Amino acid sequence: MGNLLDGTGGDVTGSLWIDTRWNGVSGIGRFSREVTSRLRPGWKSLSCGSPSSALDVVNPRRLSAGPSDLIYSPGYNGGLARAPQLLTLHDLMHLRSERSELRARYYDLVIRPIVKRCGAVLTVSEASRSVIEEWLGDGSVRVINVGNGLSRSIEAAPASTSASRRVLYVGNMKDHKKFPLVARALAGMSDWSLDVVTTDPAEAGEMIGSLPELDGRVRLLSRISDDELAGVYATASVIMMPSSEEGFGLPAIEALAADRRVVYWSGCDAIGEVLGKFGVCVSEPDDIREWQASIVLAASMTLPSEQPGYSEWLQRYDWDDVAGRVQSVLDDLGAAPRKGDAE
Repeated sequence: MGNLLDGTGGDVTGSLWIDTRWNGVSGIGRFSREVTSRLRPGWKSLSCGSPSSALDVVNPRRLSAGPSDLIYSPGYNGGLARAPQLLTLHDLMHLRSERSELRARYYDLVIRPIVKRCGAVLTVSEASRSVIEEWLGDGSVRVINVGNGLSRSIEAAPASTSASRRVLYVGNMKDHKKFPLVARALAGMSDWSLDVVTTDPAEAGEMIGSLPELDGRVRLLSRISDDELAGVYATASVIMMPSSEEGFGLPAIEALAADRRVVYWSGCDAIGEVLGKFGVCVSEPDDIREWQASIVLAASMTLPSEQPGYSEWLQRYDWDDVAGRVQSVLDDLGAAPRKGDAE
């Protein structure tokens, strides 16, 4: 299966390995869980340690894959291996808002050579595809947008008819997410409450605690199930996503699928790509008053489902379709599992 080394596809003689360590409830975690569960069975699981650890570069499980095999990661990680590796770069945040010298070296010395060796890399939006192509600077590498999908439980969640004024934030506390702006905006809206769903509850709680105006008006949630998350979306009036940049912005499509308006910054291309005409954007990223006015405006608008094109929009985000596109790339690289391979 030497053809895998240049990404040209062909006869199948090797095994497919999939890094399932990303499976979880966060952005990459959800993508990993939804996609890997739908791929053709028969692959081997690459497990051992944390995929985001610096030590993962020399993961012994990865090194056990042979030169005629293929390793697929639903995340950005890669390392020393005899086998080619197909990665999923959801964004290049590690080289932008989260940049450090160590990360820059990791991407230049580890990730870029892996991507070029494979001849292909996956991503999840046109905005990310454009950024990745510019970073690679190599037109021979295929940067393939496989998109993202929607949780069925969120699609099915009945919208609340409650008149309560409730803003929802879903995300971590990284700088580009700009959660402090959410907190400050709500601090000045005394008749509104705030729900925060995050994997960083301690940091979120510290920020909330620094604003006494929010006392008694915030519900902090972490590590909730898909069904619980669907219920949170259903009871929200507006979802606020002030991110300076995103690779995709999964909460945006989840909110819209739950028939809720999303307020976001117009300069965040990925969210604008996802929401289209259904979003409510602000022009000045740090203008608290504009955010507050946009929240009130979004809450007063008709439901997204009452706009033309909503049903067609929903059909764009199906996990079966996403997994099908990933499977197609794997097949094109010659990675169909062999009979006898164990999952």
